[in-house]
Amino acid sequence: MSIKAEFLKTKLTAYLERRSMPRSLADKPSAQHAELAALLACVNRLAPRDGFEDWWAMMEISIAENANTYAWPTEGDIKKAAGKIRGPRKVTVSQGDELDPLKVMGERMEAGDAVGDGWIYGRLCVQLQRKRLLTPDTLRKYRSAWFFKQKDTYGEEQANAKEAEMMKRHKDAETLEDSVRSQVDTPIPKPKTQDRYDWDGQHD
Repeated sequence: MSIKAEFLKTKLTAYLERRSMPRSLADKPSAQHAELAALLACVNRLAPRDGFEDWWAMMEISIAENANTYAWPTEGDIKKAAGKIRGPRKVTVSQGDELDPLKVMGERMEAGDAVGDGWIYGRLCVQLQRKRLLTPDTLRKYRSAWFFKQKDTYGEEQANAKEAEMMKRHKDAETLEDSVRSQVDTPIPKPKTQDRYDWDGQHD
């Protein structure tokens, strides 16, 4: 199984564990297995080849936002949720009800809801911080809970190692975001004599 498939299987299974299995699948192991396989195949088809970690983080929000019950989603529900975060295939007039995954997740974290690691460390977390959708106190609580969970599961030594790895991941994400911001904010240089350039302004 590929890294992408393994990742999505783990995340989808964890999501389904928080939902109610359809009654028609009760006491039918083979049917349960077939349904899980069908849902996973659907997710795999829709997920991008690269960036599937961030895609799933937004996908999970989209599925939950569009759910009318706490039951397992259907393949149609998954496809609809994916369409919400991917956007329409053609340009359309905004209806004002587009899903903003960052805003939704910021509100959920402030409310204390369970979230994936990608919202505690890494690029998505950095974006929440930069847009001021997540307070420092809330982030500290999540990171503390994450650490103690790792400690209880793997022991203090491995928990410390995992925390150091996640902190590096977060630092790298901050550097990447700063680089992207710099490229956006940097003005186009105007050529002068002797190949010198005059910059219109400065950026952070």
